[in-house]
Amino acid sequence: MPLTNASGDSGKDYIPLGVAESLITRLAALPSITVLSRSAVADARGRLRELPAMAAELGATYFVDGSVQQIGDRMRINLSLVRPDASVAWADTVEGSFAGIFELQTRVASALAQALAGQLTPAERAKLAEQPTLNADALTAYWRGRALLERRDVQGNVDAAVASFEEAIRLDPRFVDAHAARGEALWARYSATRNAESAQMAIDAGIEALRIDPQRPYARYALALTLEGSGRLDQAVEELQKALLLQPNYEDARRELGQVLARQGKIDQAIAEFDKAIALRPNYWGNYSLLGFSLFQAARYEAAARAFTRVVELQPDSAFGYQQLGTVSQLQGKYDQALEYYRKANAIGPNPQAYTNMGAILHQRGDYPGAVTAYRRSLELRPNSHVTYRNLGDTLARMGQNREAQDAYGQAIAIATRDTQVNERDARTLAYLAVYLAKARRHREALDRMSQAKALAGDDVQVVYRSAVVNALGGDSTGALSELRRAIALGYSRKAAAEDDDFRSLRANDVFREITR
Repeated sequence: MPLTNASGDSGKDYIPLGVAESLITRLAALPSITVLSRSAVADARGRLRELPAMAAELGATYFVDGSVQQIGDRMRINLSLVRPDASVAWADTVEGSFAGIFELQTRVASALAQALAGQLTPAERAKLAEQPTLNADALTAYWRGRALLERRDVQGNVDAAVASFEEAIRLDPRFVDAHAARGEALWARYSATRNAESAQMAIDAGIEALRIDPQRPYARYALALTLEGSGRLDQAVEELQKALLLQPNYEDARRELGQVLARQGKIDQAIAEFDKAIALRPNYWGNYSLLGFSLFQAARYEAAARAFTRVVELQPDSAFGYQQLGTVSQLQGKYDQALEYYRKANAIGPNPQAYTNMGAILHQRGDYPGAVTAYRRSLELRPNSHVTYRNLGDTLARMGQNREAQDAYGQAIAIATRDTQVNERDARTLAYLAVYLAKARRHREALDRMSQAKALAGDDVQVVYRSAVVNALGGDSTGALSELRRAIALGYSRKAAAEDDDFRSLRANDVFREITR
């Protein structure tokens, strides 16, 4: 749990956060203990207040709670090990000077680990005593950066976090966690700005962290995130597998490995990884959500629907879960049911994907003004969605507003192009870009991009379907029908294809009717 700042100075809020982060890292090194990440706990705390409900959702058997107080050079750390029924299983207090923070952390981590796991072996004690840095000022800068990065939603915090991690590195150039965290912060900057330089700097920071200490699981995990985001999927899988060899109970790495394997089309291997994560925490909705999304992308709609149903059973107030169920229903042609799920999602909290998908259904039903309103609402919430701009363009074109439609396609092309400049191996985004270029009447460029996408993932159902769309938009009915037949053989929804506006030119074609029947 987030430890309380008992210092009476809000400027020291980063200190208890740093102590908690250190405890998480140290305890996670023990194979008999699985420690949940701060982000997972924070999500649950944002919605739930009672410990039994949090324990049920998180699959947790204990909570660690307490406070940290710093007055002058003196520090006091109070910790309690609490059961889900709020009874205290163990409590301890350590006190000392801030200059001795490293000894304090080792003492409290060893005492807590012993309370959880019983007698510790000499090797486990040595693991708990490992220090990523011996420079107290560098540690303080690192903690400050972690606190800033945890609130990356606050404007300016990501850049401030990068600066804090760089200060930690300046004070201790071999502080491996600071290098890895700098990479994580730089990737967060790229995610917000789509600045390609930040993406490469993030990868370089991760590589430097591993050069310093290749045995640090967090460093491998942080690097894997940037490698995956930049399309280096094989390398990302390798780093995640190495992280899990070093720390088999590293749940975040396990989930990320499942997602990357799914992107590679290795869906059965991905399911195996998600099942391992679910076995660790069978009541955690997030694992089912990721499993469902991977199944959905592989066009296994019934299995995806079962996973998403489990999400809303475990988390009835999840806008995301209802949006996911709506998307599966929409692809299955159950439009009224899909709209009901989207309305539930937006009633819980405005969801950009739900608005986008509602717009697609309204467009299909001929309610073009309603569709435009839904798309614009989605773009207010998520302005960097190339898919939503493409959908907006389609509806504007049907309304005869061709100049505005081309402007929307231009926005979609610009956003997707920026994404592919960072990740040149993202076959699905390349395929989307090809569709946008075809709609902008840039057919030669569309075919070039589609050729690149197929060279990277020629059997990916999403790529093959969009290849059919590009051919249809370019007037190649033979190529469109061939690719559409292949997409449906790979599992794409016949009903969704039959009703897709992009195949209007083929609807009178007997072969098209046979394929989509």
